[in-house]
Amino acid sequence: MRNRFIQLILCIILTANGLKAQTYQPDWKSLDSRPIPGWFQEAKFGIFIHWGVYSVPAWRMLESERYASYAEWYYARVMENDENGGREFHEKNYGKDFDYHAFGPLFRAELWDPEFWAKTFKKAGARYVVLTSKHHDGYCLWPTDVEYKKNWNSMDVGPHRDIVGELSRAVRAEGLRMGLYYSVPDWESVPRGDEYQVNMKYVKKYGVDLDTYVNEICNPQLRELVNKYEPSLIFSDAGEWQFDDEFWGTREFLAWLYNESPVKDEVVVNDRFCIGMPGIHGDYFSSEYADAEIKDHPWEESRGIGGSYGYNRAENLDDYRTSEELIEELISIVSRGGNLLLNVGPAADGRIPVIQQQRLRDIGEWLKVNGEAIYGTTRPDDVGLFPKPYIADRKADDVYFTAKKNNLYVICATYPVNKLVIEGLPSHEVNNITMLGYEKEINWSCDGEMCIVRTPCIYPSELPCQHAWVFKIESQVEHGNSDTIDIPLGVCTGISDNEILFNADYSYIEESVRRFLVPDLGDDVFRGNLAKLDSSKLKVIACNSFLPGSLKSVGPEADHKAIIDYSRVAFARAKKAGVKIIVFGSGDSRQIPEGFPYEEAKAQFINLGKELGRIAAENGITIVLEPLNSKECNFVNSVEEGGEIVMEIDHPNFLLLADFYHMKMDNENPENIIRYGKLIKHVHIAEKEGRAAPGTHGEDFAAFFNALRKINYRGRISIESGWEDMKSQAGIAYKELIKQLNQTKEKL
Repeated sequence: MRNRFIQLILCIILTANGLKAQTYQPDWKSLDSRPIPGWFQEAKFGIFIHWGVYSVPAWRMLESERYASYAEWYYARVMENDENGGREFHEKNYGKDFDYHAFGPLFRAELWDPEFWAKTFKKAGARYVVLTSKHHDGYCLWPTDVEYKKNWNSMDVGPHRDIVGELSRAVRAEGLRMGLYYSVPDWESVPRGDEYQVNMKYVKKYGVDLDTYVNEICNPQLRELVNKYEPSLIFSDAGEWQFDDEFWGTREFLAWLYNESPVKDEVVVNDRFCIGMPGIHGDYFSSEYADAEIKDHPWEESRGIGGSYGYNRAENLDDYRTSEELIEELISIVSRGGNLLLNVGPAADGRIPVIQQQRLRDIGEWLKVNGEAIYGTTRPDDVGLFPKPYIADRKADDVYFTAKKNNLYVICATYPVNKLVIEGLPSHEVNNITMLGYEKEINWSCDGEMCIVRTPCIYPSELPCQHAWVFKIESQVEHGNSDTIDIPLGVCTGISDNEILFNADYSYIEESVRRFLVPDLGDDVFRGNLAKLDSSKLKVIACNSFLPGSLKSVGPEADHKAIIDYSRVAFARAKKAGVKIIVFGSGDSRQIPEGFPYEEAKAQFINLGKELGRIAAENGITIVLEPLNSKECNFVNSVEEGGEIVMEIDHPNFLLLADFYHMKMDNENPENIIRYGKLIKHVHIAEKEGRAAPGTHGEDFAAFFNALRKINYRGRISIESGWEDMKSQAGIAYKELIKQLNQTKEKL
């Protein structure tokens, strides 16, 4: 067996900056040195899918022991099992001589809609999906090229479809990552010699010898799946039952995967390829139904909504976890540094049982409100600011903690009555405490290491969610010992660029009113944009390009009624889309015609602003007035001029924007940011030269960031620039802004 594999030729690859890329050798010391790609630990929540031939009988007697209700084990633990009623069930419903392989043609998937599945998982708040491409029964959900799987794959028998391929495309179209589960052994070809094994008559009938299985089925299929479907994750299973890494060729496969495969930079693998691997080697470690306790390594807990992975028709309502229980399990796992991979078991016809859909929908609704406390978080002690927070007046298993940057999230499984007392926070100052999804202020105070939150009495209609409430503690690090700035960074661009920006760590997109909210077009066009937003990895928080030039806000042709009608549509749609900021630049609309009195134009604009502020408030929107440089417009050309007008408008929903590019173009003193700091709600940024993205020419924004520091600015910063190649420049711009912001982090 030693000579089964040809030694891999590992090449030294040069990166764009001329540095040598890491090359991994086929030994554990080298393979274990590979950093896990960041997306996995950011994601936190994924969907597992067990679906195959076993979904046809879909039955196993329920038992209390762990693993004892797995219906996907029908072949090995049900159909010829006298102890759990399996043989009786099988013979009664299918006949004494009904071979397991006869279920293949009955696995028809006639109602399967991969796009519906993908949208369901997206709405559930999942960030990745893992499909069982081949379970222990050996049936393949793709048209494999391996000869030995002819007539035992989904193209040849059953659905006559490439299930892996179709679902991969649908999942990626929704902006989610796609992963594949692969059972390293087959029951029929790798006998275990214990009770967890199919009858030996099937081994003789369908199996192949071990050498053939390893060299002509297992290893070729793993590479086939990677090359053909490019999974972001490989969930290996059952290789740890027997045989080591040399037998399976695990180290050689991983070296190829990390060095040469088409997913070498993004793929993550678990720890079940071979004996000696679980809890020792792998990008992340696996636990199922809490059968492992994992610390200080990336990990993932998988489980079904009920007691089985494959659909089990023996399960009833009481055998399923409630939505509240599943949400709390997600919270508990994330608070301990792990991911939850929650399984759905579809029926053989392709339907996800409605009760499972309902559980997913409830989790998604909760994450819409509270996802900030889940995605991208860590254990509090991993941040370093919150060594050991604890609850002084409540039972310990009722409250969970997560952290991100300078924020601590206190997640209460039941709503706190009257107050919440948090202790053990000695290393930071508290700036503010809020409840996610609740717009009103809450009463809180801090004394030494103790914070007291006076939890509000809320009408049921005001509750932000139905389960598990999150209190966000915003802290300011003393002595400037944080490496990050908690200011959301976004980009002014179309929603189609969301994946580029998501991968570069931006927090949001600033779209266009006229392109995204389309106030002058019908609802069907807007609904299409909402559908794009639903599949976007980033939210649209702000919109610019407010008014078309044909709608004049000042001058003899000013038409405020038309603007108000237009704005009502725009603001109502902004509310539906979750947009919070409308940027009033629109230089063509507010250009003062030659000869028209400035003071009259100013009065027109102030009157319009008062009315727009009122309509914006009705929709939970804030308008920000953007000063433009004098080459683009002749009205409101400075933060100073804009600040004076905003003060005269005097409405809390009509505030001010500071644009560093426009200020530099007209040599405006950054001190004006300090003078009008209380009015500044939003910021735009670009380099002066060519209005390029930060980091293009190395421009220093220190004067502007120092001005923001002095006003303790806590809003958003959007890059409004041109791009030569956004995909290659976005990450550079982000890192440049973070670097320069960190130079003024004492107060930001």
